[in-house]
Amino acid sequence: MLFENVRIDVFIYIYMIACSSLMVFNFAYVASKKRRTKKAPDKVNYWIQEVMAQFELLDKYRMLTPVHTNILMRRLVKVENLVNYAAALSYLQSEFPENSEAYLTAGDSCFCELAQLYASQEDIERAYYADFLCQFALQMHDSYTPLNEILLTYMRDANPYCRENTLRVLYKIGNKKAVVNALQIINDRGCFHHNKLISDGLATFSGDKIALGQDLWQKYKQWSSYLMTAVMQFLLMTSDEYKAVFLPVLQDEDEDIEMRLAAVRYYRRYTYEPARPILTLYAENPDLADPALAIVSVAALERYPGGDTREVLKRALSSAVWHVRLNAVTALVYAGETLDALYDALLSHSDRYAQDIIRYKLEQEGYLPLGVPAPAALAGLPASVSEEEPAAVPAEDLAPVP
Repeated sequence: MLFENVRIDVFIYIYMIACSSLMVFNFAYVASKKRRTKKAPDKVNYWIQEVMAQFELLDKYRMLTPVHTNILMRRLVKVENLVNYAAALSYLQSEFPENSEAYLTAGDSCFCELAQLYASQEDIERAYYADFLCQFALQMHDSYTPLNEILLTYMRDANPYCRENTLRVLYKIGNKKAVVNALQIINDRGCFHHNKLISDGLATFSGDKIALGQDLWQKYKQWSSYLMTAVMQFLLMTSDEYKAVFLPVLQDEDEDIEMRLAAVRYYRRYTYEPARPILTLYAENPDLADPALAIVSVAALERYPGGDTREVLKRALSSAVWHVRLNAVTALVYAGETLDALYDALLSHSDRYAQDIIRYKLEQEGYLPLGVPAPAALAGLPASVSEEEPAAVPAEDLAPVP
């Protein structure tokens, strides 16, 4: 054996030395961190004084002095200094908002050069600089600026934090071409970036959202389905002009299920009469595709009163899928089903599924005591338990759907 002639105490000594080294390193790290923490306020105060000196000069020269610009370019390439600088700017923005705005506007070109320097650094450093830009350094740009091109380089081979922070900056700049190009990079490289993050981020776009939506929808059939789902969710929040456009998506059985669900949610917000028969079909036939289609379709039918909608919802009370039943009874209340009718249905319905979901809804609304069997709970009620229909339930209060 290789170690058969080595004494065991040698291994013990090596182990003790290793442990001692780790302890020394930990003590040194803690001491260094405490020292940096104590110095942090002094460093922030340095930047406060440095920037406030520029406030006075900006009134005279309308630009940052070369000396100050050199300090920024030399020191802010280190994240530690950038953190202290950001803390100083936060304080000054709260105390001197007008001066701070003028200062940040004058520093746009400097921040753009720093963005180029950070492009060659690690993902986490780029992510922090992108966050810094989003907080402080940007005003609305009407043209496709060099900063957009620099930020697009941040998107390549970036981790999710760097991608998300960079996208936030691009949304704030408000140039639709830059946003479309950034999402194109995500699509081409096959990166996963959650569609909820993308749709919520697109909703913060500072430019023309309608024009951005039109450019994004042109990528249908070119981009991945999860990206287009995010686009559809964004369009749901911004425009009612896609009613006819989304109908083929809803009908196409080969289309991605998440895109079809996004289409149903779109028709839940924006009523479109040609969508009614399709929603009815999905509500009554949960086995046609994914049960989620039936769940969201039943919820959407609340916005389509009249016709046979009420009968469809009543039949949905007997569905084997719990969320279908819940959304059906909630939609009935929203559509104006009287409390009397729900009590009658609870007592007379022969389907146990329907009885359970009606009773659950009445308990949630406070019309039945929790945990008491329905006949006992209703035994002492007068013939008419309500003289008027209950108030409509807002759409956002309906049962959550997948």
